[in-house]
Amino acid sequence: MNDQKKGSGTKKYGRNKEKCAAYKNQQRREKNKLGRVLRSSGRAAAEHYAKLHNLIGYMTKKYGQIDGG
Repeated sequence: MNDQKKGSGTKKYGRNKEKCAAYKNQQRREKNKLGRVLRSSGRAAAEHYAKLHNLIGYMTKKYGQIDGG
């Protein structure tokens, strides 16, 4: 018989609420997607996405002047 006890490994039992809140408050998902939209669909689509998600200031700071407004 096998008398050794198996370990549980590195199992995560729950989420870290502070990290989840910081992720949401910093709009990290939207900021990361903004860069992907810019690369895949162009500047006009990225500007439209930034306006929808209130990221105009971020886009201007990171990628330069916004055209047309």
